[in-house]
Amino acid sequence: MCDTALLIKEEKNGTVSEKDISLFTKKVQSSYQKLLQENFKLLDENQIRRIAGLLNVSRRVFVYGMGSSGNVAEEFQLRFMRIGLDVTAVTDSQMIQMSAALVEEGMLVIAISLSGTTREIVESIRIAKSRNAKVIFITANPAPETSTPRTVPKTTPSSRIQRRRMEKPALMRERQTER
Repeated sequence: MCDTALLIKEEKNGTVSEKDISLFTKKVQSSYQKLLQENFKLLDENQIRRIAGLLNVSRRVFVYGMGSSGNVAEEFQLRFMRIGLDVTAVTDSQMIQMSAALVEEGMLVIAISLSGTTREIVESIRIAKSRNAKVIFITANPAPETSTPRTVPKTTPSSRIQRRRMEKPALMRERQTER
């Protein structure tokens, strides 16, 4: 069994051993610690200041994301609303396009796409820029095609995420053959 394929095995009586639970929680903790360390290495304090400044002066903030990036957009909404910002997460492709067509100067769009190539997100960035909205693009792609002087790109580490995507079918096949 591959060490990245963590399975909690049940004992014969149907219970899960404390050893398996302990190993599982330690691996989860280690994984999150590594991810945080990777993110802090990429942290550019000047860029964070610029982003904070944009958040501070924007009348409204829209956060666009689809799929797992949509979940992140909803988390942004929750966190920013708790500190008093007018934030709306938009996660449906049609609503993202309509929202982008209605933004205007003084508004901020935060677009999230792990690949940096999600068609609907890339198009919404173009539309929002044409309407003179400020745009922050959060992606794992260090040189997304939408980067221009009017876009503030923020990259995130993805080597492990991309590698896991490639390994996932192999892991699924491995698990099936073990049964």
